[in-house]
Amino acid sequence: MMTRMFHLLLLIIIVRSIACSSSSTRPSTIKSLILATLGRSNDSLTFADFAQSYEKQYKSAEEIHKRFGIFMDNFHRIRSTNKKGLRFTVGINEFTDMSFDEFKSKRLIEWNTSVPLANRTRIYNLTDAVAPLMKDWRNDGIISPVRQQGDCFACWAFSAAGAIEAAKNKLENQTVTVSVRQLVDCSTADGGCEGGRTDSAFLYVARNGGINSDPSYPYTGTEGTCSFDPNHIAAKVTGVEWVHYGDEEDLEKVVGLIGPVSVGIQAEGDFLDYKGGIYRTTSCGDPGKLNHAMLVVGYGLDYFDDQPYWILKNSWGDGWGVGGYLFMEKGTNMCGVAYVANFPTVE
Repeated sequence: MMTRMFHLLLLIIIVRSIACSSSSTRPSTIKSLILATLGRSNDSLTFADFAQSYEKQYKSAEEIHKRFGIFMDNFHRIRSTNKKGLRFTVGINEFTDMSFDEFKSKRLIEWNTSVPLANRTRIYNLTDAVAPLMKDWRNDGIISPVRQQGDCFACWAFSAAGAIEAAKNKLENQTVTVSVRQLVDCSTADGGCEGGRTDSAFLYVARNGGINSDPSYPYTGTEGTCSFDPNHIAAKVTGVEWVHYGDEEDLEKVVGLIGPVSVGIQAEGDFLDYKGGIYRTTSCGDPGKLNHAMLVVGYGLDYFDDQPYWILKNSWGDGWGVGGYLFMEKGTNMCGVAYVANFPTVE
């Protein structure tokens, strides 16, 4: 009898040990699966560590081989770029197992930016105004945290929401976050998760009588039925103002003296891998191929190189770039930053 009880107790201990061991190794399952599929090598270990760090899920051995091939191509390109001695660096991020064409199909979209110049209204006259040498609105506490748009083409909504938040926070010395999801679901002039424009988003909020707070109408990464609630309005917009077409000096004055500005840029190539430094490239800047909306929150000057730069907030999470931000060359209209630039007026 005692022998049977001992065996039963031993069995219970073994089962519990296996359960605990399984639980503790669960996070490394994808790593083990990759190494079992590819074998152990420096390259496969690098890829396995990447997949584990970014919690990747691959459904088959074929997908592991495919992603591994793309990852290594990008990995070698990243290393090659960083050996060129450029003003910026690139690095591994959550997108390194994707080709640029695949990434572009999920995160970037060319949209209609042909707003007639006559319709680009402007009530502010900054002709004789002098902008400060440097300005970073993050230091004023009016910029909301970096967020993640996911596979929904909602960069336009994140940019517009960020501009509304900044203007409202500056006006009333407070900290509000507004609903990106409301813009995606409710701005009928835009295309929801198929893309949109910041100026039409501002005009929608103005016509609608306001925009909800983010906590009351949170973002889900999908497009749904409009559920605006007039009892949870966080900000009201009265109109939209435009930066003079292609005019970086005007953009500097607006950002330096008024506040953050929504802009459209052309994101190409190594923009995807940006990690830090002052970004510049010769592969972007076509005003007819703008494909990504961002928010200019300031500008600065690298005294070491005497190089001015823009500070742009992205919507790809804080793991991209410098905590979710891009520092980009200023003074050359890099990537078309001043072609489609606008901001809301609020009350």
